[in-house]
Amino acid sequence: MAGQKLWFFLRDQFLFGLRAAACPRFYAALILGFSAWLLPEPGLTLSLRFLALSALAEEVVFRLLLQGEIHRLMRGIILLPGLSLANIATSSIFAAVHLLHQPPLWALSVFFPSLVFGWAMDRYHSVLPPVLLHFCYNLLYFYRF
Repeated sequence: MAGQKLWFFLRDQFLFGLRAAACPRFYAALILGFSAWLLPEPGLTLSLRFLALSALAEEVVFRLLLQGEIHRLMRGIILLPGLSLANIATSSIFAAVHLLHQPPLWALSVFFPSLVFGWAMDRYHSVLPPVLLHFCYNLLYFYRF
């Protein structure tokens, strides 16, 4: 029974995530990733595997688990169109966690992209769009073409 629930959950995540591919707003959010070029160049280069795995892990923890639970507890309170209270709370926590290993400017700079990732989670009800956005934003920051 648990295996069947997991299968349906994963299937729904995939199908809901595919909706992003047909939405111009998703591509507009993707283009916002180029704003990473306004930040100072990083002093290191991370592997593509690390960028992908960290985006997946962070979005599962922060969007799927934390934002989903806060959203449930706050009964889906929306502050502005497309901006939920759960998203703001989760993005604040996301930035605060970055303070553990990065300087304050870096932690502050991840708050706004985190809002975009949270918007994608709220809009598409799937963790796949925020993972893709997060990976692309990291890619644009660490690999400036």
